[in-house]
Amino acid sequence: MRQDENALWQHPTVQKALRKNGVKHHLFVVLATSVVEVGRDWDADWGIIEPSSMRSLIQFAGRIQRHRQHPPLQANMLILNKNIRALRTRHHDCAVYCQPGFESSRFLLSSHDLNTLLTPEEYTCINALPRILDRRASFQPGKPFDSLITLEHMRLWEELLGTRSTT
Repeated sequence: MRQDENALWQHPTVQKALRKNGVKHHLFVVLATSVVEVGRDWDADWGIIEPSSMRSLIQFAGRIQRHRQHPPLQANMLILNKNIRALRTRHHDCAVYCQPGFESSRFLLSSHDLNTLLTPEEYTCINALPRILDRRASFQPGKPFDSLITLEHMRLWEELLGTRSTT
């Protein structure tokens, strides 16, 4: 309904919610899976996301103020420091940033905490640069990945070229 911003308020479901209980101020929350990051053209004022990959963070950030583009007066996206699988798992030797994400039993991360997997510069002002710049040089064969971005680069390298070469 981006052509007519007021059309949303006329939708029967929204009208019903607005009339219910005579409440004056409303907050509409959309709870969704990672499928909302691709394939749908939608827009939100703000959002909260579990980390899974840099690609996921970039896609999600692109949905915040996608159409209306009102400059925010404060932060309008919160990235949790762990996903639900990481909170439920006590072991670091199993993949939790998968489905979605690039982690697997062959491609494990050294940590599942966003604070150690990305630098503040990589997630405080989200853009596509980390996905473009080659990070394979920072990969140490035989060791878990210390960065979501390096993990993505190595997984994509193998998927697209069929090799884990770091040259």
